[in-house]
Amino acid sequence: MQKSVLKILIAISIGVALLAACNPESKLPQTENLHIYWGERLKVGVESSSQVELFLNSKKLADGNVYSTEKAVYFDLIRPKDPKMLKSPNLLELKDGKNTIKRYNLIIDGRIRTGEMVIYSQCKDIKDPLAYESLLKQQLKLDFKVVSFYQTKPNKRIKNQKIDCLAALKFDEKALSAKELVNKLKSIITRYSPAAKVEYNYVNINDQSTSGFFDPKCMQATTLLSEEKGATAISLEKLVRGGIINLPAGNGQGVRIAVLDSGISSSQNAGGFIDLDLSRNFSQEENILDGVNCKSYPHAPEPGFLAGGHGQQVVNLIHAVASGATLTMLKVCDSFGECSSSNVSTALLYLRDLAQNGVKYDIINMSLGNENASFISQAVLSDLFDLSPTTILVASAGNNATDSEHYPASLANNAAYSENILGIAAAKLVGGSFVIADINTGRQVNSEITSLMAPGINLLISGSPSPLTG
Repeated sequence: MQKSVLKILIAISIGVALLAACNPESKLPQTENLHIYWGERLKVGVESSSQVELFLNSKKLADGNVYSTEKAVYFDLIRPKDPKMLKSPNLLELKDGKNTIKRYNLIIDGRIRTGEMVIYSQCKDIKDPLAYESLLKQQLKLDFKVVSFYQTKPNKRIKNQKIDCLAALKFDEKALSAKELVNKLKSIITRYSPAAKVEYNYVNINDQSTSGFFDPKCMQATTLLSEEKGATAISLEKLVRGGIINLPAGNGQGVRIAVLDSGISSSQNAGGFIDLDLSRNFSQEENILDGVNCKSYPHAPEPGFLAGGHGQQVVNLIHAVASGATLTMLKVCDSFGECSSSNVSTALLYLRDLAQNGVKYDIINMSLGNENASFISQAVLSDLFDLSPTTILVASAGNNATDSEHYPASLANNAAYSENILGIAAAKLVGGSFVIADINTGRQVNSEITSLMAPGINLLISGSPSPLTG
């Protein structure tokens, strides 16, 4: 009897083992907790990444967001359109065929991790960053440092001049939510300046921290290169001769343009049309020189993809269209294409201060943006347009083929800014016809926010060693 029971137990054990062998997913790996915020790039080590696919809540992540090397998989966690997927935790699975090799609970919360808050306020009695930092630390009793600080220079010749500060504070404090911190900051700084404003550079579900990215940013290289390969190259001269683009008469003489970007390749290369006296470097890099450094990213751009750098390419294109215009380069982005909120807002405040002194710009070019509405200081923008009501800010309609809003271009649909902001989308030539490029944000392309579509893929211009895309 005992032998019979033993045989039955052995048979059951063998059967269970065979079932497990036939169905590997019955033995799922342990689920680990992984803290993350939307827009972050993650690296996950694997034995071999040749067949690995990523699934978020059982939905396969798009190839455009996933990159792999021999022993690692990288993915950019783009904020989904479905509100249900914004809730935490989310299940991330790495699968090799039918086998699940790793599982993670993505815990996405609104806690402060690495971000900045931008404070814009009147500050006649504050003379330097250390005084500002000391003042706030006494009241706030939290750990932070002043990342950048800009103050208007007093000019006795200007009546009723606004003396303002724009400070970016970087917090290491994790005890408070973003909303709690903003409320606490507001209660403190309004005691010293009734006009003070705290910008919401953090939202509860974070898109891209406090940074925007120019087109193309390093991690978009694969998408942009595929755009080029699927489109016919066309020269600017051919577009004009063929009547596809009708340029106005003249060469832009007397037009003043500010370019917020990644710098220029060199002062010698810039030519006489760059106003170096008014150009400024607001980034953390040492000088205004441009550069592209995508070596640490998988599938980095091919050599020459951004020859001279993104800012220099933008300058080349503007000069090809308006050779008589005067350009001012305001470097707000680094060589990885990251353009912090505080850098962009500080550059706009600098332009506002120039407007107070009578130096007004016709065009501000920003080939960058972010899905977070508070990426750009709207208080500074309003001030700038009040002083210079004919200034036009030209911004990219989107950096990814998603349906999300893209700022500051989205502000073109806001009555307060509709006369001053243009959202621009890129078109590509395919089979003899122009079609909208996939890199543009769908919601804006299909709405009144996108003011203009123009060729922006595989565009050849004289003076640029490679096609321009983005």
